[in-house]
Amino acid sequence: MRLKMFKTPVPVILSIMTLVMLVLPHAGHAQGAAAGKVVFAMGTPQAIDSAGTARNLARSDAIYSGDRLVTGRGRLQVNMADGAFISIQPNSEYVLDNYNYSGQPDGT
Repeated sequence: MRLKMFKTPVPVILSIMTLVMLVLPHAGHAQGAAAGKVVFAMGTPQAIDSAGTARNLARSDAIYSGDRLVTGRGRLQVNMADGAFISIQPNSEYVLDNYNYSGQPDGT
């Protein structure tokens, strides 16, 4: 019995692998621009995206529409794209169900 192997040129395989590696880290946030930015994080607050993938949050991290922010024993402060400021206390969850803002932070 003889196995039949596909003969795909190495450059094609490398190109496909590179494309996949570039696209996958951004797949969870294909919905657009950041809804806000973390300005203060204490403890290990997390953002859980709509696909259920959790990521730890630190200062300057972006949050997106659809994220669920979970503080656990920590605290979190977020500056939103529209200029709003959100302070989330310990043992809290804050869900950004559908955040849309297309203006400037000054309201124009």
